[in-house]
Amino acid sequence: METFFGIPVTWLAAGAVALLAGVVAGLAVVAWRRPVLLGLALRQLPRRPAQSALIVLGLMISTTLVTASLATGDTLTFSLRSAAVDEIGRLDVVVTYSNVARLAAQAVGSGDPFAQVAPFPMAAFERLREARAVDPVLARDVTGMAPAMWLTCRAVNLDSKQGAGAAVRGIPPDYDRAFGELVSREGAPIDLGGLAPGDAVLNAAGALTLAASVGDALTCTGASASLRLRVAAIAGGSGLGTGSTVALTVPLAFLQERLAASAGSGFSPSPDAPGAGGNGLINQVWVSVRGTAISSAALAP
Repeated sequence: METFFGIPVTWLAAGAVALLAGVVAGLAVVAWRRPVLLGLALRQLPRRPAQSALIVLGLMISTTLVTASLATGDTLTFSLRSAAVDEIGRLDVVVTYSNVARLAAQAVGSGDPFAQVAPFPMAAFERLREARAVDPVLARDVTGMAPAMWLTCRAVNLDSKQGAGAAVRGIPPDYDRAFGELVSREGAPIDLGGLAPGDAVLNAAGALTLAASVGDALTCTGASASLRLRVAAIAGGSGLGTGSTVALTVPLAFLQERLAASAGSGFSPSPDAPGAGGNGLINQVWVSVRGTAISSAALAP
């Protein structure tokens, strides 16, 4: 627990210790200057042992209840934070572009208001990277940036016949390692640049959900495109391989080419999109800020 009713717990602890020290010091002075009062207080203990024991027991129970409630709250907070960290890793901020009119039309067509975010050219990412280089605050707080394309789809393993909702994320092979390494279950690094067209890296949770193994063929059908993929590797449960849902990682260039070739994919930048006219489309910019996976949330907007 970091705060209690908005007050930092370190302040509360320091105040409680100071108050306890003051009370003990005051009682010690009174007992030293008026020993008669000390004798009157202490003689009640052997005279009424049952009452004294009940008072002590009641204080112990009340203290235990308060401590248990605070510990339960800390446990729940830690569990939720751990689940979030396992799901998103060091991804602290996601920059997207929202064209309200376009998104509304897509929501009506797909029935899902979050089915797609509007794409924008890679030039917008380049401008953000340049801004980070010249702004001292961004240079200090931002530890990593990467362009990405994130799509949702229904993934089906053609070998095991298992299916589930999945996310397909395209990132460049030289993505910023601040977001974590992409390694196999054996701990060997996975080079996205060495994958053949159509190859994908499946996370550990996805391999379990889809009953998939290396070499299995997958179909991934979404609102933007239908992809045919092959499991080239299964990532370990660390870095970009974390998460409790099905996630497929492919080279960004491959996903851009497939979406550009898919008729009716809808992946064309709006005229008012930032950097319109640049080469290559993305729909997200990943940002990682300084600090631990949990403390970095305080710097995220």
